Amino acid sequence: MARRGDAPDEVLDELGTLDSGRTFENTRELWQALGLEVEERF
Repeated sequence: MARRGDAPDEVLDELGTLDSGRTFENTRELWQALGLEVEERF
């Protein structure tokens, strides 16, 4: 989806570090898989 949405190369590079074919239930799971900080908002 990132490619189809014309995501910047930096984003595609980061996504390329993930296992091929891996899926995520939501954006939070993707964010965590990339090693990014997740905040609880509510």
